[in-house]
Amino acid sequence: GGGAAGAIGGGAAARARAPVPRGAMVRFGGFHKRLRPSRVASGDAALRARVAEAKVLYDSVPKPTVEALEAAMRGHASFASWAIEFVKCVDACMHDTISFDEFMRSLEPTSTADELRVMRAWADGDESAGAAGAGPLDARQLEEIRSIFKHYDANANGLLEPHEVVEALTDSGYDSEEVEDILENYDTSRDGKLDINEFTALLTDTFYGREPAASAA
Repeated sequence: GGGAAGAIGGGAAARARAPVPRGAMVRFGGFHKRLRPSRVASGDAALRARVAEAKVLYDSVPKPTVEALEAAMRGHASFASWAIEFVKCVDACMHDTISFDEFMRSLEPTSTADELRVMRAWADGDESAGAAGAGPLDARQLEEIRSIFKHYDANANGLLEPHEVVEALTDSGYDSEEVEDILENYDTSRDGKLDINEFTALLTDTFYGREPAASAA
């Protein structure tokens, strides 16, 4: 990616685009989660500790209604600041009882079903539970990648130009130096641009933490 530095310095021109599908926006450049390696896939120690604490808190509530869990969170040093967000995220009324899976989903709202399965296994004491990054991407994930690619491919030429790559990645929290490194690593054709397969490789490595099953083209 020899053209990255110039694009970074010049900035990306503002363009009107159709919005990214809601699911894709949450996972890429959204408020809750930026394009970073999956903490579950990497077996993140801090996340494991958080899951263990969440299980202890959940089990301490005799009848785990939303209201009772919120009260317990407000009295817990690690979760007090999340109590209000928990009530907003959970899909239940205040007096409804929720499962531990629903509780975890409200605390980690952008986690995939596979990631939630692994976190539940951790909570049950299975430290050897495989990271959710194992295995190929499914059809839904590949379609999500295609949607993100089309969103940033403003001229619809099937390539992300350097300024489009810069915009996509800076939208997701990367700084300019990181963007240059990424282009260097994933621009296998060495033309300063990313095609759909190069972009898929980027997302599978950095966000999903796994290898694609097949070409996304």
